[in-house]
Amino acid sequence: SFTQTCRIGVQDQAHDPTRIMMKVNITNQAGDHVYIPSSDNDDGDGDGGVFVTPVAGSCVYRDLVPVADAFHDLVADMSNAQDWEALTAKQILVSVITSHPAIHRCRQMTESYLGSSQALHTNDATSACLYDVHDPLWDTDPCCNDTLLWDTCCVPRPINITLDAFTGIEKNFGSFDIRTTCRDEGQATRVLQDYVQFSNAALSPFTGCVAEANKVADQQAYDELHAFIDECLYLVGIQLVTPPCTSDEDCYTYCDTALGTCAVALPNSDEPMVRCHTDRMQPSLRRYLIEAWSLAANITETQFKAEYLARLQTPNCVGTLLADSLVWKVDARTGLRTYLTTTAEKCLEREVCSYNVRLESPEECTEPYYCATCFGGLCVPSMYPPGCSIDAYTPDECERQGGEWFPDLSPYECILPSLASEEECLDGSVCPSSSYEEEPELWHKERCHASLCYTNDTRETCVNLLPADVCTNGNAVYKEWYPDWRSGSGLCEVLVPDEETCLGMEGASWWVGRVWLDGRFDNQEECEAGLCSTDAWADIDISPPDCNTSYACNTWVRQCQSTEIRQYCFSDTTDSCTCTLEGGGIDGLTGLCVHPLARRDCLSRNLTWAACEDLTEEQCADCRETEDTPPGPLCPVTHLGLGCMINVYAEPKTKGMCEAGGVCSDSTDIFNIYSDDCSGTNFLPDDCFGACFTPFYVSDDGHGYCPRGLTKGLAGCFLYHAISPSECSEYGPKFSWVTAAQTQQDCETRFPLLCYEGDSVLPTAKSQQECDLCSGTLRPVYRWSPGEWVQEEPQGYTWAKGNWTALNRWEPTLNFNILEKEVSSALTQQFALARQTQALCMYNPMLETLKRISCDCTKDSQNPTTCYPSDVSIVSVGVQRFCSGLSSGVRAGSISVTFHTNTLAQGACTHVGIYIVAASQFQLTPKETLTAVTTHATANPYSLIVNQYGVTVGQVLGDGARLTFDPPSSAPASPMVLCLSPHGNIAMSSEYVTFDFATTTDTYQAWVPANLKAWRNQEGALCANISMLLDNTYWPVARYDDWNNVRTNPPLFPGDVAGGYYFVGVLFILLGIASGVLLACACLLINRKVNLGKAITLLVMLFGVVRGLHLLLLPGGSLTSSPSSLAGFYLLSELPIFLFFSAYTTFVFFWAEVAHFMQKSTTFLRVMRVPYIVTNVLLYVMFILFISIFHSISPQAQPSLTLAYRLTIAICCIMVIAASVLFGGRVVYLQNKMMAAVDDTSKRRTLFWRMLGILLSCTCGLALQVAFLLNSAFNKGEVAPWVALLFYLLAELFPLAALLYCVTPALMFRRSSSSLQSTTAKEGSTIVSGTSPLSHSSRNLLSATSQTSI
Repeated sequence: SFTQTCRIGVQDQAHDPTRIMMKVNITNQAGDHVYIPSSDNDDGDGDGGVFVTPVAGSCVYRDLVPVADAFHDLVADMSNAQDWEALTAKQILVSVITSHPAIHRCRQMTESYLGSSQALHTNDATSACLYDVHDPLWDTDPCCNDTLLWDTCCVPRPINITLDAFTGIEKNFGSFDIRTTCRDEGQATRVLQDYVQFSNAALSPFTGCVAEANKVADQQAYDELHAFIDECLYLVGIQLVTPPCTSDEDCYTYCDTALGTCAVALPNSDEPMVRCHTDRMQPSLRRYLIEAWSLAANITETQFKAEYLARLQTPNCVGTLLADSLVWKVDARTGLRTYLTTTAEKCLEREVCSYNVRLESPEECTEPYYCATCFGGLCVPSMYPPGCSIDAYTPDECERQGGEWFPDLSPYECILPSLASEEECLDGSVCPSSSYEEEPELWHKERCHASLCYTNDTRETCVNLLPADVCTNGNAVYKEWYPDWRSGSGLCEVLVPDEETCLGMEGASWWVGRVWLDGRFDNQEECEAGLCSTDAWADIDISPPDCNTSYACNTWVRQCQSTEIRQYCFSDTTDSCTCTLEGGGIDGLTGLCVHPLARRDCLSRNLTWAACEDLTEEQCADCRETEDTPPGPLCPVTHLGLGCMINVYAEPKTKGMCEAGGVCSDSTDIFNIYSDDCSGTNFLPDDCFGACFTPFYVSDDGHGYCPRGLTKGLAGCFLYHAISPSECSEYGPKFSWVTAAQTQQDCETRFPLLCYEGDSVLPTAKSQQECDLCSGTLRPVYRWSPGEWVQEEPQGYTWAKGNWTALNRWEPTLNFNILEKEVSSALTQQFALARQTQALCMYNPMLETLKRISCDCTKDSQNPTTCYPSDVSIVSVGVQRFCSGLSSGVRAGSISVTFHTNTLAQGACTHVGIYIVAASQFQLTPKETLTAVTTHATANPYSLIVNQYGVTVGQVLGDGARLTFDPPSSAPASPMVLCLSPHGNIAMSSEYVTFDFATTTDTYQAWVPANLKAWRNQEGALCANISMLLDNTYWPVARYDDWNNVRTNPPLFPGDVAGGYYFVGVLFILLGIASGVLLACACLLINRKVNLGKAITLLVMLFGVVRGLHLLLLPGGSLTSSPSSLAGFYLLSELPIFLFFSAYTTFVFFWAEVAHFMQKSTTFLRVMRVPYIVTNVLLYVMFILFISIFHSISPQAQPSLTLAYRLTIAICCIMVIAASVLFGGRVVYLQNKMMAAVDDTSKRRTLFWRMLGILLSCTCGLALQVAFLLNSAFNKGEVAPWVALLFYLLAELFPLAALLYCVTPALMFRRSSSSLQSTTAKEGSTIVSGTSPLSHSSRNLLSATSQTSI
């Protein structure tokens, strides 16, 4: 965990005083400063930093570029991190630089062009934390609040998250309107649309850049990959932790079934440790180590283990007893290892005898070879040379007997050097013959080991001497005859208490007990063969090859035994005289008659034998007697004074006794802490085998931990400073004194069951239900191991060369410091790639967009003139390293790459760079043409896939992926899985039914389908197994199934839409035909003079024919703006607009003429004829000029000219509308006034509404034209086909039909001007004269209006 403090203000005096360094000080939880390696941009003080230039308050392109460059430098520098802390620090630096004001301000400006809304993100099942730390739900979610993991399971659960998401470009009117603020609106639009796509994808809480990186490179993943080191510590027995072992297969050494833990391998634990490491480390980590150490890619398992050991070993001081000045660690050979910063001389300065560490000088270390039991550098003699051992318990007593004291020969320490053979030692004049031995002949001859008082009496004279007053004076002499002694001649023993009493008797002699030692382990073969033993006991009397017939218990048991090694024979006699006569004496404590007999002799006399072993555990506990506590009532009287107590480490002598016992593994935590009352013996109260206990504290990560001062055990925390129950109680109610379990039930139920999840050695306190949810196992903390009666196995010793040598050793051992460094470095390199991918995926496309928009859309004279490079933009979004034999993947935004185990050649590795190529760069933009209204749909702009026949057969669905391989020769030899997500702004055409991938080369000229079996994954991405081609970009596409055999392009519109276009086109053709027929009739039947009516009819005819041809040719795709057909395109698509305009200007002129005629104005036609003609001529000249200029200017300037063109036509239409309303309304008003004299009211009303209908129809038609012109001018979106058809019908066909209907009577009316004068006169008006300049058609129309009510 890190805290960061940012400070700004350190100037770069050495380089540029105007630059300021952004500093990051990082400390860990302990408050220690974390050093960040300096870089070229650092000032070398250990605090990571980046020099930047102070920025103004708005987005400035020239300020943004150096900060973006600094970002790329920081991301590249991540690969130099050597440990997790350094990588985390560098990641923080990336966060700092991406929050720089230059980036922040440009990001604000860029996103101001975009709209946003709340978007719901749903995930079916995830265990990720997706709540903000300030969200109340964070506190109650165990997948967020790790402290809850102690008793609650984090299970995958459905998550719904609502986040802001960009919806697209907003059309604003103001400072953030892309149409007015950006120089190249088209490119800016394209870049912003891509920004929306990658931003929404990058910020996804489930599959976004951060989410993907956290799946493989967070602290939890680091701990999991690092866990094998700690796991192996208990699998080789250096740490005693759960889960317990049940057999040797559970360990890399062997299983100590008594404790249920793996045992330390002696004398060397390096080999099993290396085996464990290489077996349990992740394959990816192994591959990184192979590369870091420059090993052969195809290295064998044996070679790798040897290299692993060689590289991680360093010379260190190793031993069991080290000098006080050396640092204690753990010795690999004893379970305790030492890593030192000392010198070899200091390590080796203490010297000892190689076979006996207790010898104090070289002069005492005289044996050339010696059999010993060795632990590291410490050897304890295990050899017994031939000799005669006498019965002496102290060195002084031994010396008094003429012997020499050898403490290493226990229990035969006193040796008589004068007796060099068995015959001399076991004198036949006293001792029994060898046939007396009750057991088979052993290496220690103990037939004469007991000291005794004897006489020369014969069997007949060896009788008790009982005087008459024996009951009062007690001077009886008791004797016992032993027929086997004196080499079978028999010996009379006098029963006396000690040697002094014996020598005071007449004719008595004292024999000091002796044992002859044949010699044990006094040669190399016997020494190395050793003894027969179990895990708990070594049988000193049996050696190989007799182990297969010897059995013993594999553990110890609790047994009531005498602390004073006392047991006795007694009878029921309570009378002292009778007891004396029987050869016994009254015991003062029990009042029983005690006989000084051995067990065998006691039972042969039918007396009772009393021993502590006969008592139950409860009776034994009551027999314990101290100065303050008398024996309890359960203690039998016969056992008072025997000193009965429980021996917790008693050796079971029988199979039944063994199997009735057992041991609890709590001895790893609860043991004798050696207080004053608990030392020196195995006969101790139960409280001595206890400890002060408190439950676990819960850490921030939801695991049990113990604060400083407490020792972490398996069940909780132990305070070993408190050495008694009273001291434990002083620490408060949370602490209690617990004793070692004595029964299986006590062992397994005394502490609550804990939950062990998977391979974790860290338990939690979850309930059964919560543990099941986490796929864990609820089990006891400690394990009861019942005793087993097992066959003993050989245990050899060391045949040590006798010399005076150093106690410790200076030799190579596995160095965990180096191991930690190497593993940490390898994992950091692996995680650095994930964090680099996170940074590139998250920020690199964003920075590219910010640079383009800040360049194009800010008013700064220093901005480059070209903001959008002409070459293809390829943006880095990720990096990863793949190796053969490993299945791994990486996801960066819309691109996901997965390598199979066989994707790369055997032993090969490759560094993959992942780049995204925006599809928007290649979208088909129809060749820019000068159109007033875009009333038809164009082809799919992403229909980039063209076959050999030049036919479009498919479309691109999303951005392309380009991969690079370093070195290039390491490119994949076999397929890999590539997944590409479709672009949210790209619509898929329904005619393309087959998913595939397409490739392009560096030129990006041809998109060629790869004919792959592509599929969609659960997230909707398009995936396929591909064999990657170098220098190729891969694209997700949809295509025709049989794409390579399609020879014709499909129609532009679907069948129903095309039918609509054909139908409306036919209507326009019919309108043109009808107009032509009317015009022909007028010329042939009336007159051939040119007038406004005929001009309007001619224009309607031309319009109908041209527009009809336009609509009939459009659906088939034959009407294009290609250079070869450009003139035809403009004639058919744009000329009708001007014909429509001319028809209406003529009609307006016609309205004006009628209105002025009715007002007796005869000069209007003469005055306005020339402006009318000039206006129409200028319109067509403008049409030609606009087209000519449009195709001679740059594409960037063409949209501005198109806007001017459309606005010009719209303004003209508005003027025509105004004139139409003005003059047409006046005609209606005057006509209605003239008809006021007509008596027929119905006829007058009908005439008014028809004239008004003609006016409204013409006005609405023009108004629709204006609406579509303005829409096309300010909104570049294309009009849907059905909307376009409505436009043609409502804005063009119906108004022109009404116009034709309006002028038809003027064409066909045959009446003279005199008739007109007569008619008007009859209606009370004389406003028209026969010589009026009113045109013939106008007069006809007026007359028709009066008489035929058009």
